[in-house]
Amino acid sequence: MSVKVTLESGAAQAAKDMIDILKSENPGLSITTSDLTSWIVSEFKRSHFDKAKQAIVDAHFNPKAYLRARMKGARTNEEISSIMEEIQRRIHPKTARKKTETQNT
Repeated sequence: MSVKVTLESGAAQAAKDMIDILKSENPGLSITTSDLTSWIVSEFKRSHFDKAKQAIVDAHFNPKAYLRARMKGARTNEEISSIMEEIQRRIHPKTARKKTETQNT
């Protein structure tokens, strides 16, 4: 299976820099941006993905999409309130934690 990946400018420059370094240190090396990107993704999945999953989710959390998905099954005011509190914790974890600590004291 082949998939086309578009790198943002910073990532594209980083890939170019890595290829330049690899080629300058290893004459005769034949590697493309696609080769390097494929290797990086495969190695990341094998070595780091499980540890990084939550950081990836946190960096790409979309509260509107999450709210829409969760509200589809909500039937009561209590469920809606619980969902809203959960979203608040995910968007502002420190603020939500402080509110919970204040309510518990």
